[in-house]
Amino acid sequence: MAYNFNGTSHYMFASVDGSFPSTPITSLPFTMSCWFRTPSAPRSTSRVLLEIGSSGSSGYRLVIPANQTFIRANHFVSGTAQTADTATNSIVANTWIHCAGVFSSNSSRSVFISTASSATNTQTISAANPSSFSIAVSTAFNVNYFDGDIADIGVWNTALDSNDIASLAKGISCTKVRPNSLVINVPLIRNTNVLFEKWSPELLPNYVQNVGATPSEHPRIYL
Repeated sequence: MAYNFNGTSHYMFASVDGSFPSTPITSLPFTMSCWFRTPSAPRSTSRVLLEIGSSGSSGYRLVIPANQTFIRANHFVSGTAQTADTATNSIVANTWIHCAGVFSSNSSRSVFISTASSATNTQTISAANPSSFSIAVSTAFNVNYFDGDIADIGVWNTALDSNDIASLAKGISCTKVRPNSLVINVPLIRNTNVLFEKWSPELLPNYVQNVGATPSEHPRIYL
């Protein structure tokens, strides 16, 4: 099932001990993707879908920028960022959309939306090695909350190609796309207050902890 986030206080984070966020991704290249559904009206603040970062000051995001209706793959260091954006108005109101960010190197990042259309930015920027993974909020845990639903999250320790992402956008499960490189899969299976997920075996028993999000309707995924 998917989970709904209220845009003001709900989020999830990967954790080893129940408190501190963590991620198995420590270097480039990598890919992250998810399905989402949100109101199309722009908000005055950014809405983070997924973030792999370092203490909130540097890292990588899939994000809806402030006052915009497109998806951005954002490679940022403090106040500096290099970004790749989908077309303006590519978000359709209250409609499930697949998006992915492929961070190939410090000089290449691409963003894909739904039918595997993409945009790439090749300017150079170097972020610190990431140490945290969060869903629906910035790693700082107090800004850029997402409003709407998120489902079927995947992170791979490689740069997926357009054919891989086209498969995901058609509803193929993350576990069927380059499974040997899949290091995080968050299908959002509910178990009380903690969401137990499929991680790479060497990282078990890691889990994703839920702060406030509630179950919602899931898009169609082919397992």
